[in-house]
Amino acid sequence: MVLPRAAGRVLATLVDIIRIGFLAFLLWSGIRIYTVMQTQYMTVVEVPMSALYAVVLAGLVIMLGRSLVLALHHLRGGGSALEGGINLSVD
Repeated sequence: MVLPRAAGRVLATLVDIIRIGFLAFLLWSGIRIYTVMQTQYMTVVEVPMSALYAVVLAGLVIMLGRSLVLALHHLRGGGSALEGGINLSVD
C-alpha cells in the first residue's frame, strides 16, 4: 500500500500540529513545575530542584523552536518524509 501525495501532505501537517501542541503543553507544564520546585531542595546536594527542571525546560524550548522551524519549512513547500510514494507495507 502506497500513501498518495495529497494524503501525505495532510498527514505531515497534522503531525506538525500535534507535535507543536504537545511540546507547547509540556513547556507550559514544565514552567508550572519549575515555579513550585524553587522551594524544594535535592536530598544529597543543597541545590534547588528547579535547577534540574531548568535544564529540561531549555531542552523543551529548543525542541519547540526546531518543530516550529520544521513546520514552516513544510508549509512553504519544502516537503516532508510523509509526502509522496511512501510504502506503508510491513512485509
